Amino acid sequence: MKEILTSKEAALYLNVHVRTIYNLAKNGRIPGRKLGGSWRFNKAILDEWLSGRMGERKEGRELMPLTIKLSPLPSHKGRAAF
Repeated sequence: MKEILTSKEAALYLNVHVRTIYNLAKNGRIPGRKLGGSWRFNKAILDEWLSGRMGERKEGRELMPLTIKLSPLPSHKGRAAF
């Protein structure tokens, strides 16, 4: 696998949706860099981040663990199922 990953490649590597990658990156919760409007991720740094070996602070921002909150689906009473 390449050393530098696109958002789509990072999503495939981490087994999450690409929107999750964008949201985490935008909020500084995953290590990455925005280059010319596109996010790029270093695979080795993602591996360190996943294993929890990264420092608690980078560039003055605290790195947060990957957490994904699932919300229950809204009730569709009275609507026909398709």
